[in-house]
Amino acid sequence: MYSLIAKVLKILLLIIIIFLLPTLIFFSTINKGVPNRDSGVYLYAGQQMNNGSIPYRDFWDHKPPGIFFINQIGLMLGNGNIIGVWFLEIVSILIAILFSYLFFKTTFKSDFIASLTTLFWFFSFLIVIEGGNLTEEYVLPFSFMALYIFSKAVKNNRNYLYFLLLGSISAVVFLLRQNLISIFVAIFIYFAIHNYKQKKIRLFFKQLVIAVAGFLIIIVPLIVYLIKHNALLETLNSVFVYNIIYSSGNNIFANAPNVAARGWYFFWKNRASLVLLLGALELYALVRFPIVNLNLKKIKYIIHFTFLYLPLELIFVSISGRTYPHYYINWVPLMSLLFSFVYYYYFKVKQTRGSVYINILTKSIFIYSVSFFILNTIRTYNFTYIRNSYLNLITHVRGYIRPQTDIEKYILSNSTEDDYLLMWGAETSINFTTRRKSPTKYVYQYPLFSTKYSSAARYEVFLKEIKQNKPLLIIDNISDSDGVVNIECNDRNNIELFIETLDGLEETLDYVCSNYQLHDKVSEKWFVYKHAIPENF
Repeated sequence: MYSLIAKVLKILLLIIIIFLLPTLIFFSTINKGVPNRDSGVYLYAGQQMNNGSIPYRDFWDHKPPGIFFINQIGLMLGNGNIIGVWFLEIVSILIAILFSYLFFKTTFKSDFIASLTTLFWFFSFLIVIEGGNLTEEYVLPFSFMALYIFSKAVKNNRNYLYFLLLGSISAVVFLLRQNLISIFVAIFIYFAIHNYKQKKIRLFFKQLVIAVAGFLIIIVPLIVYLIKHNALLETLNSVFVYNIIYSSGNNIFANAPNVAARGWYFFWKNRASLVLLLGALELYALVRFPIVNLNLKKIKYIIHFTFLYLPLELIFVSISGRTYPHYYINWVPLMSLLFSFVYYYYFKVKQTRGSVYINILTKSIFIYSVSFFILNTIRTYNFTYIRNSYLNLITHVRGYIRPQTDIEKYILSNSTEDDYLLMWGAETSINFTTRRKSPTKYVYQYPLFSTKYSSAARYEVFLKEIKQNKPLLIIDNISDSDGVVNIECNDRNNIELFIETLDGLEETLDYVCSNYQLHDKVSEKWFVYKHAIPENF
């Protein structure tokens, strides 16, 4: 009976892989028209790098450079079209699915658990993807790869190649986003504790040194690249100093309950939250209660590892103090582990003489969660949705993203690709979709409005680049840009506090107001300023 179910699930997993293509299109930036803010920055970065720009020196962002290189490669593959980046997203998720299946099949010796767990995390992941092309998304394959290598290293802890790979993979993840390395921290804490108990401290130090070597294999070439292009100091300032300031004032431990509550809220849509809680309880039950404490020797390591991983992941995701949905993509590997314990517990309880009530409760919750998962999947991914997704794909394969918004049409009609465009605020995606280069490295101005990070020197660079490159259009859409003030040329009473605390803001506004005039308003929210003295261009 269960072997038949396992075969059906494997077939379903293959079908999901085949239809992964339209599934991700629906949730990705391709289907949204204009990329979201974060993705827009990465796409613009990749676009400019293909034109010879150097990250941090020629454009500013506070993410590590890994995501920029991914977008650069994707746009290169797509000949400037976002379809190339989408292709890398597909490859990324396929690799995650492959290593997820391999890990759970190897660990639990069950096609059923491997298939159903992979299906469950995949559809839970789609809830928080938020348009795609995000750092957290590209970390997934490396996280599942790490779990698979970890399972191999536990069985053969003197095969140092595993630790070299773990070090290198952790470096890749670190270069995507620093606080997404919780899984690697948990892995090495596990080995530290395990080797300490086995009185093999020297072995652990060998493992650690080799892992550090693997880390450096990835990091050192990047450092050389940045030094060669005179961008290392600015990289360190943007990636570390700004992020420390960005997260300052956040009490990680005090904020953890709120972070957990938000995660529960996001994943309640397909009842993944329920299974997450049930999995945590059954993780405890697998160790605590004799009723199910059978044949655990082969999976004991993963139970102990998950006890370490769960609190670490909660701490790491709480570092920034923000609770955007896509921040919870990094929960997916942890959720998959907890899912697997639910299914494992279900089978083990079935095969033992345990409490009738525990059997009934466990099976009821299991059946409810899986049934809801299936019904929710059928409701969301129907034939019409798949057909429309494929049509959308065909449309975008034919050429570059055509403008879908009024502001894009306006920019394309009133400027050329040789003109500079300054988006005042945080709408870098418009620079990307219209192929209009920003006149300044501060393509979005968050760093200039961070009171703890901004400085007169940064405003001096900002103003110097604007004067030198003379953008034809400056477009203000501050209503949607947190922390950045509008361009105020007449009454500045409402931004007086910003002017007093940000050294250089007033001079910048004076220059803009002296050389640019409010020329048009698009869709009642985009304020278009045009250079008032075109003959000086």
